[in-house]
Amino acid sequence: RNVLISGPTFLNSPCHQLVLKGSHIEVGHVRVEAPGSYDQMAQSNNTDGIDVRGDHVYMHDSHISVGDDLVVLNANHTLIERMSFGAGRGASISPACNGSLPSAWLTNITIRNCSFDRSVRGVRIKVGAGTSANGGCHGSLTNVLYSHLRMTGVNTTISVTMRYPCGDVKPAPQCWKQFNSTS
Repeated sequence: RNVLISGPTFLNSPCHQLVLKGSHIEVGHVRVEAPGSYDQMAQSNNTDGIDVRGDHVYMHDSHISVGDDLVVLNANHTLIERMSFGAGRGASISPACNGSLPSAWLTNITIRNCSFDRSVRGVRIKVGAGTSANGGCHGSLTNVLYSHLRMTGVNTTISVTMRYPCGDVKPAPQCWKQFNSTS
């Protein structure tokens, strides 16, 4: 609770660069870098820039360029602004939903006044949907605002994957049975 991270540089972590869980978190004037990874299985896979879970999060005036997700937001009441994003797989909203946490409810997320330069994706929503065998994934995502985003050389500007990782990191034939399930 009540966390402020201002000024550090995080370089070349072999996995997630910065993972935060809590409430009232501010991250500003931070630099996060790892080698870019345009191949899902490349060496820099899983080098997320900043992953945050909780509520009342403010990220601003920072630069992130990594091999996986630039930021992963699983936090309510979040404002991301004046960020410079480089290589990476997008500023992702990703409700955590799995067998031990079968529901995820996210609201009030704003990403504004940010630039994306040569990212694989710009803004992204990815939801992991379960099957009837594990109870499925239930929840909602409301009040999301993207505003004044500048994207240069971005492969996919807006990405929504409703059955992650199918159609994203798994080839489609491996996922067909999931798409045809009764969940």
